[in-house]
Amino acid sequence: FVPTRREDDGLAMSSRNRYLQEDQRGAARGLSSALSAGQAALEAGERDVASIETEVGDAMAREGVRVDYGELRCVPDLSHPKTAGGRMVLAVAGHVGAARLIDNRCFQLDAQSARLAPILDEHTPDAVVGRWSGGGAR
Repeated sequence: FVPTRREDDGLAMSSRNRYLQEDQRGAARGLSSALSAGQAALEAGERDVASIETEVGDAMAREGVRVDYGELRCVPDLSHPKTAGGRMVLAVAGHVGAARLIDNRCFQLDAQSARLAPILDEHTPDAVVGRWSGGGAR
């Protein structure tokens, strides 16, 4: 896993973007908007997974995305709890025109806070640099 690279308009970089017509890019940004809605809910203290997933799906649909899924899953086992906590990935997928698009954000959650986090600790910048330099994970 690597951090998601984004185009200037916030759309996740993907070869699938070539299938988008120019007028569909706004709808495609609905995936990023949905992730932001989920992040805002988590930062506001929401921990009910079903409520967060409903908000995320609704946000995609409002932007014109044909929703495949918007799910909050535990990392690393991808289990689907009722209550969010610990390391979680919010993953979204949907269709805009001929393109099926995906995006995600990972969070570290506790009862009082939600912060963006790498998918796995082995992918923090220090760990990656350590492996590249021959020093192993730091």
